[in-house]
Amino acid sequence: VEMEFPTGVIDELIQDSEAVSALEALDINPLDYKRLSDIFDPDNGGTVTLGDIGEGIRRLRGDPRRSDVICLDLMMRSIQRDIKVVHSQMASSTSPTSQL
Repeated sequence: VEMEFPTGVIDELIQDSEAVSALEALDINPLDYKRLSDIFDPDNGGTVTLGDIGEGIRRLRGDPRRSDVICLDLMMRSIQRDIKVVHSQMASSTSPTSQL
């Protein structure tokens, strides 16, 4: 079982000069420091694991590549398609004829 801790710990940690030095050594952009607790919490549950932190750091290192942008674009398109399907299903289930 992997230990979980509140995302607030990350917010406190980035105030520590040693932690900031470690992030710099890992080539993490300083503009991302204030968002690390959100970035490391993929399910937005308010807690993170060491695995979440490791994965987040791995993804943040260095400059974004074109493949990163394309991957995000494809994921957003997929989500948009899913939302349209759900919206369509909701609209059809609340139409006046469906209430008869």
